Amino acid sequence: ADPIGPANDVWIRRALADSTVHIVGWGAGAKLPPRLRDRWRQVAAIADAAGVALVCWGTAKDGQPLHPLTLAYDRPLVPWVRP
Repeated sequence: ADPIGPANDVWIRRALADSTVHIVGWGAGAKLPPRLRDRWRQVAAIADAAGVALVCWGTAKDGQPLHPLTLAYDRPLVPWVRP
């Protein structure tokens, strides 16, 4: 099965257009399946094309945005600086 799917990028573009805060949070790359570890580059390119800034709740050691399930509720959002 394809975890991304053929319409995923369309829905990402729509979500970016329909929102004012653009949060990323997939977690450390090493915890992702190998074939998804570079997907962030495509997502970041979509955000760049849409002219939006991405924010996160901090980054893992590899620079990837922390996954929200592992964080306290009061953790502030910060700009995501890509690795």
